[in-house]
Amino acid sequence: QSELTDLGGDTAAAVESAVQHVRAATRNFTGFGRAGEFEVARRVGDTLVFEIGLRGDTARVHALMALPSDRAIAAQRAAMGERGVARALDYRGVPVLTAYAPVPGTGLGVVAEVGLAELRAPYLRAALLSAGVAGVLILVALALGLRVGAPLLAEVEERESAHRAVLEHFPGVAFRVVPDDAGQWRYDVFEGAVEALTGWPREHFLEDPDAWPSLMPAEGRAAFEERSAAYREGTVDRSTTEYPIRRKDGSVVWVRTAARTERTVGGVPVVYGVHQDVTELRVKEDAVRRAERALSVRRRLDSRLLAATSEGQVWQAACEAMVEGVGYRMAWIGIPEDDAARTVRPEASMGAGVEYLSRVRVSWGEEDPRGQGPTGRAVRAGTAQVASDIESDPAMSPWRAAAREHGFRSSAALPIAGLQGPMSVLNAYAPEAGAFDGDELALLQELADDVGRRVDFLRVAGERSVIEGRFEAFMAASPAAAWIKDADGRHLYANRAWEEASALEREEWYGKTEY
Repeated sequence: QSELTDLGGDTAAAVESAVQHVRAATRNFTGFGRAGEFEVARRVGDTLVFEIGLRGDTARVHALMALPSDRAIAAQRAAMGERGVARALDYRGVPVLTAYAPVPGTGLGVVAEVGLAELRAPYLRAALLSAGVAGVLILVALALGLRVGAPLLAEVEERESAHRAVLEHFPGVAFRVVPDDAGQWRYDVFEGAVEALTGWPREHFLEDPDAWPSLMPAEGRAAFEERSAAYREGTVDRSTTEYPIRRKDGSVVWVRTAARTERTVGGVPVVYGVHQDVTELRVKEDAVRRAERALSVRRRLDSRLLAATSEGQVWQAACEAMVEGVGYRMAWIGIPEDDAARTVRPEASMGAGVEYLSRVRVSWGEEDPRGQGPTGRAVRAGTAQVASDIESDPAMSPWRAAAREHGFRSSAALPIAGLQGPMSVLNAYAPEAGAFDGDELALLQELADDVGRRVDFLRVAGERSVIEGRFEAFMAASPAAAWIKDADGRHLYANRAWEEASALEREEWYGKTEY
């Protein structure tokens, strides 16, 4: 102890000097009986390193021991900061009575042990001896700790405090997964916003290896188990995945898991990573994706509407633009009939599962169960209507089985307004629930309005063509000369009788005054 007072502030030198001091002071010590020993050891990663084994026969000391191990328990505990007296196996597997204590902050542990077989005869004497040795060791450890370990311990506590503060404010869960003795993976670290993310306390996941996978849907759990197998086999060393989990209260959140694996000295894989709630980000990304999908439909439709010269071409162009390459599964145009059943008649369709239309009947009657779906409601209200989840929407019961068979999970009905009221309904189906909402639905309604304007234009153009044809036929048959001029006296029209009376052809008079 007197030598240690001159070591100064160099911790590494102090630890090495302490080891050398104990080695020199006990060089001639022969141990406790035949099986007793005095040891100094430290833990380096997953290995226990024996610095001193003082029976004089260095071959009896295992310089390195891979951890965890069921031997040298006292040395392991002392190196991990524990102290006490216990019965345990030494590094050879021999039962011993051992006293152990740490040197705080250095990673060193001091152990004294004596064989239990020797203790059974002179039990009282050996017990007193071991207790005395334990007291001496504790005093030595305290002396070393005061000089060497106190600054290190303060630094460790400061770092641990900072670590805890970070975890308390971390918006996710930091974890470590290790295999147990049976080879089953389990969490031995699960810290952070555990209850905020899952609704469960952290102990739920530390105690039950199946707790986290049980939060996932079936398809997500299968992928999770596949990744776990890849980590065990060493075919994957890092990954980032996103998947939904169901919280304790039944709500669903999206989680992003980033993980990597490392192998211990013994080749055992250990996985480190974080679970983070990305639900809000996922919702925003989905909204952007859906809006882009609706805009893509709009771009495809614009050019096709300009090329359409009939109502039928317009209806078909709308259905094609809704389906081709944008993610909607099927689209169809329905025309409300003014019959007794108030039928909605399919006029055009496109996409996978158009056979669905031959199996179902749709009405716009308010009292008819087949008029309670999005199509019927859209005709009556003149506004867009949605079935966010066909599986759970009671109004969709007449069509649920057929929709499930064709892979439809959600649908939207967009009224196409005309000059004289609703003329038709554009229906779209998607394979996922909640596909039609927010900005996407507003953009699709604008698309439906464009379709309506194009149909109105074609109808007006058709009516104008009929009227102009009748006018031309009447004026051609009239014996009276007739003409039309603008406000400046330029000829805009003249019938055949006028041309014959003036002896002028159209190119000679059109756009000219009398002069």
